[in-house]
Formats: sequence, structure tokens, C-alpha cells
Amino acid sequence: MRYDTDAEKIVYGINSIASGWPRLAGTEFASSLQAGCRVPTSWTDVYLFKNDRYVRYTV
Repeated sequence: MRYDTDAEKIVYGINSIASGWPRLAGTEFASSLQAGCRVPTSWTDVYLFKNDRYVRYTV
């Protein structure tokens, strides 16, 4: 799923993570993420979680 921050709603559809966020292609975060959340102090950064690891990503 995808969250549209402008409309503030979830947009359903089948997409790969790497196609939407190309800098993640080829990394362990390119598929099967477990969670994500916005960085509280930023409008453009998110944390993405997978197993015991995370990455901070600027959208």
C-alpha cells in the first residue's frame, strides 16, 4: 500500500518498493518491509523497518 501525504489517506495498489523509492533498489529494504513511519521532526523523512534494522529515507 502507499500513503498519500497530500490527501492524507492510504492508496491501495500493487507496486514494488524499489519502483517507488529507487534508491532502495538492490538493498535489503527493497522488499518485505515490516513497518514505516514519518520522522517526527521532518516532513520529508521516514524510517523504514525490517527485522532488527532500519533506514532513514528522504522522500
